[in-house]
Formats: sequence, C-alpha cells, structure tokens
Amino acid sequence: MGVGPLEAAIFTVARVVQEKYNDVELSEKIFQIASQCSSAGMDGADGWLEDHPANIKITEINKTLIKDYLDS
Repeated sequence: MGVGPLEAAIFTVARVVQEKYNDVELSEKIFQIASQCSSAGMDGADGWLEDHPANIKITEINKTLIKDYLDS
C-alpha cells in the first residue's frame, strides 16, 4: 500500500527541513506525524475519535512542537 497525497506532502516537508535547514530533530517529529496519517482522521459518524491512537500520537507530537518551537 502506498501513501496518500497528504502523507506524501508531509514527508516532503520533513525532508526539506532535514536537508535544507539541517534540523534533524524537527524533521523526525514531522516524519512521525506523517507516519500516523493513514490511521488518523477527523471526528464524525464515519471518522475517528480524539482518543484514537493515531490521533493521540499526532496531538502529543503537536504539543511538543508548540512547546519546542513556538512557546517563548
């Protein structure tokens, strides 16, 4: 099974961060988010809930990114 367009785009962003900006730590976090895309989804009747493991992982990574890169 291949990756979808969103997952592929996120992988590309991670590669750009790693290769152009030499930020391996940030690119690894982006790769982690991309690797959860196929299992994650939005809430709804046919979707996933916030407590779905992939959504939990993405939320944890997002909180870490905010703390590490946006909080002063």
